[in-house]
Amino acid sequence: MLSDQLPSPINGKTAVLQQTLKSSEIITRYSNQFDIAVDRYFAGVPEVGIYRCEATGYRFYYPLTLSGDGIFYEKLQKFSWYYMDWKWEHKIALKLITKNNRILEVGSGNGSFVERLEREGIRAVGLELNAQSVDNARKKRLPIIGETIEQHSAVHPKTYDMVVTFQVLEHIAEVRTFIDACLRVLKPGGRLFVSVPNNRSFISHDQNGILNMPPHHMGLWDRHSLRAVAPLLGIRLVKMYYEPLQPYHVHLYLDIQLTRLENTLPQLKKVLERRIPRGILYRLVRLFRPFIRGHSIAALYQKS
Repeated sequence: MLSDQLPSPINGKTAVLQQTLKSSEIITRYSNQFDIAVDRYFAGVPEVGIYRCEATGYRFYYPLTLSGDGIFYEKLQKFSWYYMDWKWEHKIALKLITKNNRILEVGSGNGSFVERLEREGIRAVGLELNAQSVDNARKKRLPIIGETIEQHSAVHPKTYDMVVTFQVLEHIAEVRTFIDACLRVLKPGGRLFVSVPNNRSFISHDQNGILNMPPHHMGLWDRHSLRAVAPLLGIRLVKMYYEPLQPYHVHLYLDIQLTRLENTLPQLKKVLERRIPRGILYRLVRLFRPFIRGHSIAALYQKS
């Protein structure tokens, strides 16, 4: 039985139970959609809770022990779309970096961002826990290290001008420990750039979005929680960035919106589909996608 309240992983204060999910349903959906067996992560856990930190609005899954391991991510890595070489947030972060900066990327995946920085003549180091990704990066002679940010921060305090972490924080259960370690390696005045899925964008309505659940994702971030954590961590939020809808997400966006319409106004959906062919709806979404908030959100913080 899940408790109605428990300590938030951000500040140890009250987090309230908002929703309960059956572990068996999560296990089945991972198996059906990706042919990945995740039952071992839920051993002895019949239910998963979604809790909301009252101080920040950050929502997280509980128990905190459900995070995927290297084996899980190696299976996901087989899908070509999982590690994209260049993404929207890479472009944003690159514009914020100058030649004399020393950069640490936490969760460097296949090393594409570190590789780009090296081509630009910028000193960079990557941390990655997926052993296969580390081996692949080392074959390309990229400075990718197979250790956690907590381990790295114990040896390299106040070393970097900027820490970047792309689509990583949502995988972390002990978020305070993770962010504190990121800040520890920064020089005074150093900057932290974080990108995560935006759980106030269209993805929050995705009924098939199993990858937004454990063992893949452990937290659900949005602009409010990203803003609210800053004073608790003793850092300053400099700016937020919102990803526009990307071309490769247009079909998904349209599917999700039509499903929402079917669930709320089924007759209107039928009329819409009769009068406007799907191909035209698709082209309309593509036309207006620069004005539609996409999958991710990013925040730039500065250490005092």
